[in-house]
Amino acid sequence: MSVHINTENDDIAVNNFRTYLQIRTTQPDVDYASCVAFLRLQARQLQLSMQVIDTVPDKPIVLMTWTGLEPDLPAILLNSHMDMTKIIKEWRHDPFSAYLDTNDQKIYARGAQDSKCVGIQYLEAVRRLKISGRLLNRTIYITFMPDAEVGGLEGMYRFVRTEQFGKLNIGYALDAGRPSPNYDIAVFTGEKCFWNLRIRCSGNLGDGSLILANTAGEKMTGVLKKFFTFRTAEMQKLIDNPEWTLADVVTMNLTKIEGGPQRNMLKSEFVLTFDCRIPLGTEDTEEVHETMLQWCRDVADDVSIQYLVREEQIPPTETDDKYWEVLKKEVEDFGLDIHCETFPGRTDSRHLREMGIPVVGFSPIPFTPVHLHENNEHIETLYFLKGIKIYYNILIQMGNLP
Repeated sequence: MSVHINTENDDIAVNNFRTYLQIRTTQPDVDYASCVAFLRLQARQLQLSMQVIDTVPDKPIVLMTWTGLEPDLPAILLNSHMDMTKIIKEWRHDPFSAYLDTNDQKIYARGAQDSKCVGIQYLEAVRRLKISGRLLNRTIYITFMPDAEVGGLEGMYRFVRTEQFGKLNIGYALDAGRPSPNYDIAVFTGEKCFWNLRIRCSGNLGDGSLILANTAGEKMTGVLKKFFTFRTAEMQKLIDNPEWTLADVVTMNLTKIEGGPQRNMLKSEFVLTFDCRIPLGTEDTEEVHETMLQWCRDVADDVSIQYLVREEQIPPTETDDKYWEVLKKEVEDFGLDIHCETFPGRTDSRHLREMGIPVVGFSPIPFTPVHLHENNEHIETLYFLKGIKIYYNILIQMGNLP
């Protein structure tokens, strides 16, 4: 379905979106300076105050403020992030050109779905509110975060622990979610917990011409068999239960193998790195840990586990409050549905939840195939603009809650 851009506000929104997309912010070489300059211009045009907060050198946090008529009321936070994932494959169009196909009105660019679209939708909703003369009782904060695609430890994690953040008095937060392929929009109320672990397999060192016992390679093979047998069983659960998603199973993925540099030597050690995601609501995460320990013991007594990251379960955001009722009603008023999901990966939302702030991941982009982080990431202007209208209505209602 295509749409012709025929209003001044729509033109401004699409042009700002494309300009933002053209700033190269892929990890690890993120052009934060150009992002900040662009956002400063937007804040000035919208008459929003803006601060740049540096909790880590060269990783700026942008905070815009629209002060409400009753600033003592808990504020609403709108969050997105500036950094993007790498470009790996060849694209149909230059991923930094924000190419607009005039035939189907699709914009192709890295960040088109995650999450530059949402950041601009926030700003353009505020633009329309101001043009229409709307005033809100609650203060609205709009944040643009660094570092989200690599864990957020030097972005949102640090920000929520500052004295400045505590003074914001956040009552509810919206973070980016993902597009939805149909009319039913996923709203993410929680996340799986992330474990990143290294398994060390030690053995006899020797020349590659020998057949030695007790080698690191043999132990590595044993460990891999244990992990991949479990992984296959979890994959089968998804096949046997079509209504399940990745959020319902444990994922264990081998992401790195380290050994020595010489090709003609038996290594004294192999180190395996695994990315594990534990479903929200797992009653006993310690049992998962003990299971992996037992796998290692079954292979050999000297096979060990070291955790690089071992997150605890964070309770999900509840959906029985006035904020959720506003979100649900305003989405449904556009002829769309919403449903709750657990996000299978990691977002900045978890850092907010950890501080006790209710937050949901929400991208009002219906009828859009999910291509975030993928080749030829794109969004149709029709649904980009629809999302602005949805945020416009949400902010009117949520921003005026007593």
